[in-house]
Amino acid sequence: MKQILIITFAFLLFTTPLFAQVQESGVLYLWEISEEKIWKSFGDDETQQKYKGEIKDGKPDGLGIRLFLDGTKYMGQWQAGQKHGQGTLSFADGEKLTGEWREDKEWNIIKYDADGRLKDKYVEGVKLVNNRKAGVLFFRQEQDIWGWYESGDEVKDYKYVGEVENGKPNGWGLFTYPSGEMYEGEYKDGKNSRTGQLQLSGWEKRSRRVPRKQTLECH
Repeated sequence: MKQILIITFAFLLFTTPLFAQVQESGVLYLWEISEEKIWKSFGDDETQQKYKGEIKDGKPDGLGIRLFLDGTKYMGQWQAGQKHGQGTLSFADGEKLTGEWREDKEWNIIKYDADGRLKDKYVEGVKLVNNRKAGVLFFRQEQDIWGWYESGDEVKDYKYVGEVENGKPNGWGLFTYPSGEMYEGEYKDGKNSRTGQLQLSGWEKRSRRVPRKQTLECH
């Protein structure tokens, strides 16, 4: 019975994939061919970007470091040739971005200057302005109720581009009317303040209020 168990275990060991496989490691060079970027196992240290680390299907995948020609380097996690997971992008001047990346883009990232002071912050892929998300909102009617929405008609609806908090304009932003008129200034809880800039058909007046008939209330 003991011999049968040993033989069965040996059979399974050599005929089924292991749950944990050793990741291939090596060096790759970035080639730019006909506007396409391709990783190759050969190249020139002096003229090409270089990657050292874990590899899968000929691309960075796992843990590794990418070295740029200007002294910039990224050290962290990769997936299918893109920064994905935890990692740090360090620049030659001392600035760095560190945190979580997704598909080569900043996701939950903090940027520090050369002295280690916080410079910028990204939350779920959106760069914060004054610790608020910057985004685009539309002010329009839905079921006879005026409100702020993330989607809308670029031509027919009122459009806001700027700082956003709690789903409403909060901070500095630009409000564009369907007529083409624009109001730039401070906003609080979805309502504009009485100072800012209103552009009308190519000319501008500073510190002018939006006309009363166009001052809208949010619900």
